Amino acid sequence: MLELFEYIKKLNIKIKFLSTDIFAGEYASAFKGRGIEFEEVREYIVGDDIKSIDWNTTAKTGRLHTKVFREERELTSIILLDTSTSMNFGSKWVFKSDLATEIAALFSYTAIKNNDKVGLILFDKEVHTYILPKKGRNHIWHIIKTMVNNKNHNKKTDINEALKFLSNTIKKKSIAFVISDFITNKDFLTSFKSLKKNFDFVPIIITDPFEERLNLSKKFILSFKDCESENSYKGYIDFENNMKKIISREFKRINIYPLEIKTNKPYLPEIVKYFRARRKTL
Repeated sequence: MLELFEYIKKLNIKIKFLSTDIFAGEYASAFKGRGIEFEEVREYIVGDDIKSIDWNTTAKTGRLHTKVFREERELTSIILLDTSTSMNFGSKWVFKSDLATEIAALFSYTAIKNNDKVGLILFDKEVHTYILPKKGRNHIWHIIKTMVNNKNHNKKTDINEALKFLSNTIKKKSIAFVISDFITNKDFLTSFKSLKKNFDFVPIIITDPFEERLNLSKKFILSFKDCESENSYKGYIDFENNMKKIISREFKRINIYPLEIKTNKPYLPEIVKYFRARRKTL
């Protein structure tokens, strides 16, 4: 228990260090407010937009009045974190699950630093943990502890179930960070497309180089199986290659742009690059 506490404490310190003002600024620029909301009615001033004139108040008072709006700055971010069996894998550098947890913690902390609410959904073949979106440093500590304490690495992946839960639970337009290796034999792209109007999706694909190629000595004969589907390694590789092509092509077709993070490379530069690319499209 003490070792777990120390790990959580170190992770919390690392996340605070990585979430610099520059990084937080990139985050804020990439994810702007969801629109404008009504603030008040006041007397018309020369130069105000005539389209905002409040004709009901004008008729009652006999003087021109205009509606004043302000940008809705506060955002709600939801972290959807895949905890299925295939995430509990790492060939050399780090387990995909540990890397995913660290990235989820970074986004959560940065959202809070940006004065946004953040919530958490942990899923495998079903949603097994949900933390309501809130603000505050204590809330981040709770989210990090929950992710680190998760031991549910014994099931397959169903991203559709997670997206269905998201749609039924969160009614306000929100940012949804879906962190997964996306290893599943189910079509999830249809769900993304149907929910795109309500959520600003950021799919984060966690990959390990070992899943893409084998570099083994001919002296050894090894057998591999996909830990979720029980397919042979060749079948797993074929599935992986085909799935990545589909993800890349179909996500772009519906104007959703995934971010790929590899276990053998620093992830912070990739995230910053992604933020800057998003900002240019806004």
